[in-house]
Amino acid sequence: VYQGKVSPEVVELYVRRLSEPGALTAAFNWYRALEPGIRLVPLAGRIEVPTLYIWSTEDMACGSVAAHATEAWVDAPYRFEVLEGRSHWVTHECAAETNRLLLEHLGQRS
Repeated sequence: VYQGKVSPEVVELYVRRLSEPGALTAAFNWYRALEPGIRLVPLAGRIEVPTLYIWSTEDMACGSVAAHATEAWVDAPYRFEVLEGRSHWVTHECAAETNRLLLEHLGQRS
């Protein structure tokens, strides 16, 4: 799905970690725990801390509607950044840009 988006070294790291006893079960349990049709946002409540949302246009896990709707749940300074043409794995695929955005956000809060 994300072929070429994440380096072979990072893929190998994930394979090693998920090959450890119980790791894959734990990873799948996250998704098993989500009941079909459940709305998680009301369960989580409102966000009351400064928030940076970094979204990528080719993210197959987090769609555009959900990404853009997040702001409505934030009662604090909110910043929405879009990384065009990037996949779900922005921390690996464009680490420098992601880190720059994070450092800017954190620097504004110190």
